Amino acid sequence: MTYRALLALLLLLTAAGCPTANDDDSAAADDDDAADDDDAADDDDAADDDDAADDDDAADDDDAAGPFAPMEGTYEYGLISFSVNECSSGQGQIGDGFDLINLNTDVEAYTMDPEDGGVPEVTCFFDQAMAFVCNPTTHSSNLAGRGLPQATINRSDTNSGGTWTSPTTCEVNNSITLNCAGSQCTAAALAFGIPSFPCTSTYSTTATLID
Repeated sequence: MTYRALLALLLLLTAAGCPTANDDDSAAADDDDAADDDDAADDDDAADDDDAADDDDAADDDDAAGPFAPMEGTYEYGLISFSVNECSSGQGQIGDGFDLINLNTDVEAYTMDPEDGGVPEVTCFFDQAMAFVCNPTTHSSNLAGRGLPQATINRSDTNSGGTWTSPTTCEVNNSITLNCAGSQCTAAALAFGIPSFPCTSTYSTTATLID
């Protein structure tokens, strides 16, 4: 082999067997590797997922306190405020208060037993907003004990209800309508300071547990 032929062969072998830094076959420079792949830092992880700190917890849920309920016992009325007082009513006609009895939290109901013995018991219903309503009542009283046997007073109470501001204090609203039957009703009106029958007195007051 001549010197020229040997030199050409060496040049050919060099070109075929020695890759350069610009070749595409270099795994280190061109291939996707762990540094290019999505890794744990890019994937959704525990820090991105909803966890206990994001979920509604016991502080947001309805708790075990259950429905609001007043306390049983004897309640005394405070100052009575009349918005209408055609019947010239006062504390004597309204009474001093009531006893709260027969509390039933299952049906959210209780009984108000007025301390005025001539007024019937009242069934009331309350809710978790502390509001309450009571059934209307009616009753009649003959005035024979006042020397007026021919006069019978018919009383109707709306028992409009009110709001419990605490388990031992409530605001009470009521409207009383009085009518009279009998030949001595004019005398009865004079005795009570009422201009005429029928008449209406609407009032509000507070009631506070005292016993």
